[in-house]
Amino acid sequence: MSVVTADPGWDLVQLNTFVAQMENVLRGPLTKIGNDGTSTTLDIDDPTGKPAKNAVITIGQPPGGAKTIGTDSIFVSGVLSKATAYRPA
Repeated sequence: MSVVTADPGWDLVQLNTFVAQMENVLRGPLTKIGNDGTSTTLDIDDPTGKPAKNAVITIGQPPGGAKTIGTDSIFVSGVLSKATAYRPA
């Protein structure tokens, strides 16, 4: 398991780009989102193979059919916000 941190000032577009890069480079799926008090934390599973579709983080509701990865408080544009990570159907 790799835990990477994301800049707390990033907006959702920047954060989701980073998630996609981490899933593609580390070749494992996002398994958890959270925060360490100063940054957003992203848990990426050990290399089990690049996921077919990259995870997405939203502060809204995931679309129908999406598989929820988890919900927690993360930093979005510098504000601690409730967010949900999901994998599109």
